[in-house]
This record gives sequence, C-alpha cells and structure tokens, in this order.
Amino acid sequence: MTQLDVNVFTGIIGVISIAISGWLTLRGKREEVAATQADALIRSQGERIQKQEERLDKLEAQMVILRREADEARARQRQAELDAHKATTAMDEMVDMVRGVMQWIADGYPPPPPELDLMAIERVQMDLARPRRPPDAL
Repeated sequence: MTQLDVNVFTGIIGVISIAISGWLTLRGKREEVAATQADALIRSQGERIQKQEERLDKLEAQMVILRREADEARARQRQAELDAHKATTAMDEMVDMVRGVMQWIADGYPPPPPELDLMAIERVQMDLARPRRPPDAL
C-alpha cells in the first residue's frame, strides 16, 4: 500500500468517524429535547393534578356541610310532622269531647255536663314547638 492509499484510507475512516460522531450528537440532542419536553409535560400534569386535588378537597368540605344541613332539615321536618300529628290527634280528642257534651245537652240530661279532659290537650299544647319566627328557608 502506498502512502496515498494510507492517507485516503485514514481520511475515509476520519470522515466516517466524524459522520458517526455527528449522528450520535444529533441523536443525543433529540433525546435531550424529548426528555426536556417529557419533563415539562410531567411537571404541568403534576400541577394540574394538584389543582384538581385542591378543588376536590373544597368540594368535599362543602359536601360535608350540605350533608349536615340536609340531616338537620330532615330532623326538623320529622319533628314538624310529629308535632302536626300530635296537634291533629289532640284536636280530634277535643272535638270528640265537645260532641259528647253536645250529645249530653241534646239528650236533655241534667247539669253538670261531663268533664272535659283539658289536661291531655294542654299537655300536647305544651309539648308542641312554638317558633317565634319562621324556620330558615331550605
């Protein structure tokens, strides 16, 4: 082999090594850019998840408050229904007592009329809640 062949061979090897080195450098830069973009994407997704968790925490706190208010409203409604039932029952008893007195009078019995059991009615009246203002709007 002549000196020229050696120089050409060395030059070809140099060009090939430069080409391979350039290709690897370019590939490394692409991978670095891709990794940087992936990092940025992961970071932004993490921030979004954090914001969503904060919103979820706020919503859960509001849900607890609303659930408590709904439970209180149901309890007030049950109490109002119970009071209405007691009042209706007491009214029915009072009407029955008055009818008994009216029947006694209509039948012409001598005085005094039958005793009215007002204590039972008064007990119901005392038990019933008497709000001073209307209940809070639901």
